[in-house]
Order: sequence, then structure tokens, then C-alpha cells
Amino acid sequence: MDPVLAWRDAFDRVCALVERLDDAELDARVPACPDWTARDLLAHMVGLGVDVLAGDEPDDHNSGWTQRQVDARRGRSAADLLAEWRDAADDLTGWMREHGSRPLNDVVIHEQDLRGAVGTAGGRDSAGLRIVRDRMAARFASRLDALPPIAQAVEIPAGQSVIFLSGAGPQLLEALTKEFITHKFDRKHLIRTILNSRTYQANSRPNKFNETDTKFFSHARQQLLTAEQLLDAVCLVTEAPEAFGSLPMGTMVTQLPAPPKSVATEFLVAFGQPNRQSSCACERQSAPGLTQTLQLFNGTIISNKVNAASKRIQTLIDNKKSNDEIVTELYLASLCRKPRDNELKVAREYVETHEDRLAALQDVTWSLLNTREFLYRR
Repeated sequence: MDPVLAWRDAFDRVCALVERLDDAELDARVPACPDWTARDLLAHMVGLGVDVLAGDEPDDHNSGWTQRQVDARRGRSAADLLAEWRDAADDLTGWMREHGSRPLNDVVIHEQDLRGAVGTAGGRDSAGLRIVRDRMAARFASRLDALPPIAQAVEIPAGQSVIFLSGAGPQLLEALTKEFITHKFDRKHLIRTILNSRTYQANSRPNKFNETDTKFFSHARQQLLTAEQLLDAVCLVTEAPEAFGSLPMGTMVTQLPAPPKSVATEFLVAFGQPNRQSSCACERQSAPGLTQTLQLFNGTIISNKVNAASKRIQTLIDNKKSNDEIVTELYLASLCRKPRDNELKVAREYVETHEDRLAALQDVTWSLLNTREFLYRR
């Protein structure tokens, strides 16, 4: 099924549904978005398409962005909202032909949210729903036609869990579809189901029996964080947010609607950020290279962030924290765990043998930012 045609079908279904709703139904709260009414949800659906056409689409579709769409259309009638959406529909389908059909995900999910609010079923066996399901599954598996069994956790009255295998290949995808529908198109539940699978949680360290396996999912494949995720992580660890023009300080790279033009550009390009000139995922390059190594060892971004981390470290020193406590704080910030005994011992000895305590703790920070545990998804 053509995803652009699937978007048009979902668009037509939503328009037909809204035209039949009265004011009381339009003012009903949406269970999936409890802060919004059905009218607010429609305003967001309209606003998303308009913003996409205007080039305003952050990667994470953050709550501030979506709420602005609702606030900008506050008080308008459903007929007025539908008229704006219909005016943009042809341009939006043309945009999707050129840039990719990301807006399909939004309209398919929110159609079901809207139907849930007004108690009108429909669209549950649509091509659009199957496309969205496959896209979400594809984020966690490299080949849809060879998906392994996924273990699902099912809550039982005793508050414990039962693990079972749901099948593989097309059978698995159908099982995920039923899960998606049963839990009222809750994307978080679907993602949680996949992440709780044995396959997804497999160790990345192969053994002699599976070290050459690239097909049967016997072990996890290591993968670097994306360029945007990595820079955001570095900023969080060092408590040194990156500045992006007139945007508020603290804006994350993953919230930007387009690649930034700043001192961070060289770092982001080195780690594969695409120019977003194409809708093809192949535009993003993730292969490791020498440029990435140089950026991590002595690049401007890492150097600036580690230097900025001195404020965080100095605050801990001023609060009379011991070396062990500060090192533990740095481990928790960067690796989300406490240091092992041998790691703590090495870091402690390193700091104690240097006259400049602050500089030595900055070195510890730099070393953590260069660990595989920090750089790779886990």
C-alpha cells in the first residue's frame, strides 16, 4: 500500500467522522491525551500538517511544539479547522511524495485517539495502521521478514508476569497488531512489549557458537548513538547545553527542526547527521571513522564541554564531596550506574596522584565520554 494514499484514506475518514460530531462530542476529553478535547486533537492534526509544510518539524514532535498548534487554533469551529486542513491536504501529499510520509503516523494514531474519545470505532483494519505497525517494529529489527519470536510480559492478578513466545515473521506482526488494537493504539505499550522481549535484551557479546551469526538474532548488534543523541548526552553529562541561535538555552539537538548552523555542525556531521535533503534513511551515515575518533579525543565540542564540566565538579568540591563521591556522580551522569570497585580504585588513584584535583576529575569526565558504554546504545 502506498503510504501517501494511506494518509489520504485516513484523512478522509477523520474528516467524515468530525463532520458528524456535535459540540458536546467535540468537547469530550481524549483518554489518550487527557489535556485535550476532541476539538483540540483535531487542531493539532491540522496544525501538524501546516507546520510540516512550513518547514517547522522538530525530530521529537515535543509537547511545546504540539501545544502551540492547539493554542493557535483555540476557539475555532470544527468546520473552520477542516477547511484549513483540506486546503493544505494536496500540498501535504505532494510534500510527502518528495520528503517521506512521516505525517501518516500522526493521522493514523490520532484517528484512533479521536474515535476513542467519541466512542465510534473504525479504521482498525486499514493499510495505514499496518504501515505504522511495521515502522515501529522496524525500529527494533533490521528485517521485518525475519523477525524472531518476541517474548511478551503479561500481567496476572498476583502482580507477577508470565513470559510466552508470540510467534515469528508475519505471525508476529499480526500478534503485535492485535496488541496495538487491544491496548487502544498505545505506542508506549507496543514499544514496551518489544523492548521486554528476550531477543531485544540479548547480550551484544557473541560466543564461539554465534560469533558469525548475522541472521538469527542470537546476540545484539552494537550501534552508535546517533549524532544528535550523542551531542545531547554530552551536554547532559557536562551540564553544558549547546546554544542554537535565538532558541532558548537548553534546547536539545533532537528538538531542532533542521540541522543547526553552529559550532556543533562539524561534530554532528562527523557522526552522520544528514542534510535532510532526502526522505531516504540511507542519507544518514553511521559507519565509524577516523574523524569521529579525532572529534572524541580533541575536538572542539568535547574539549569545550569537558572544560565546562569544571563548574559541576567545582560545585561538588565546594560541597566537600570526596573523590569517590564525585567519581560516582560522574559515572551516574554518564553511564547511569555506579562505578565498579576496580573502576573506582583506578579513578581514585589517578586523582590522588595529581596536584590539580579539578583537572584530574575533568580527565575522568573525558575518559567516560570516550567509553564504548557511553557511545553505544544499550
